[in-house]
Amino acid sequence: MMFAWPLAVVLFFCFLPPRRAVLASLLGAWLFLPVYTFEVAGLPDYSKTFVTCVWPLAVAFVFDTRSILKVRPHLQDLPMLVWCICPLFTSLDNDLGFYDGLSAVLDQAVAWGIPYFLGRTYFSDREGMKELALGIFWAGMVYVPFCLYEVRMSPQLHGHIYGYYQHDFLQTLRLGGYRPMVFMQHGLMLGLWMCCASLVGVWLVRTRVLAPFMGVPAIFLLVLLLVTTVLCKSAGALVLLFLAIVVLFVSVNAKASWPLLLLMCIPLLYMGLRMTGFWEGKGLVKAVARVNELRADSLKFRFDN
Repeated sequence: MMFAWPLAVVLFFCFLPPRRAVLASLLGAWLFLPVYTFEVAGLPDYSKTFVTCVWPLAVAFVFDTRSILKVRPHLQDLPMLVWCICPLFTSLDNDLGFYDGLSAVLDQAVAWGIPYFLGRTYFSDREGMKELALGIFWAGMVYVPFCLYEVRMSPQLHGHIYGYYQHDFLQTLRLGGYRPMVFMQHGLMLGLWMCCASLVGVWLVRTRVLAPFMGVPAIFLLVLLLVTTVLCKSAGALVLLFLAIVVLFVSVNAKASWPLLLLMCIPLLYMGLRMTGFWEGKGLVKAVARVNELRADSLKFRFDN
């Protein structure tokens, strides 16, 4: 599947407009390719992330060279550039060497830089963002039956189709049932993906962009997606979904950007409090422990890391 996927990407570009071909290539690979890595000495590992990101860019360069070459550097690209090269300085600071740092930079650029570049190329205008939003929502809907199957039958699809489990099966046990993984690396990854699709769906319905599908009203589709997202049993992702919906509605109704700016400050505030030792999260862990000891251990694990 992973070595045949480039052919699928070529077919997408043969039969679809470039923008939709890129979208189908990215989403199709991320949703259905196996979680596996072929280690190649001296070269980047041939992993699911590599296949998902690199092949759409390579094929787009052949089929739609003009769009790729017309992108020009901009000041707004600086945060992504810093994000891609910062592993080099981390490696050097930890005495791991220049080669290790360059390897980490390459991995970072593949996983984050290439999707960002494709986004700048194909989804930076209003119509592109609309197609991207619809693509993410419908990709979430495609995953609904697979998620519901694994909620009932346990995460088996990756094992049945590809012959092995992509993660520790014990981590799929949640709240007296199962947390699905489908074809993603972990239930947490799947939960966050479904929450992203749900967030997009909420706003597509709110703005009446989402049309009925085969006579089914858009609101019913959204409810089905939201229910499935809750059944994925990823508490952290659900908290983020709720917070994002609140910020989105408040920002639009107040016609102000301060809720979004406040949300962006939370990570900076958290890092400052932890680096100075002012707050270590122990009180929050104890509070969660009164409700669920396992959730408290999970939260403590995250704080420790």
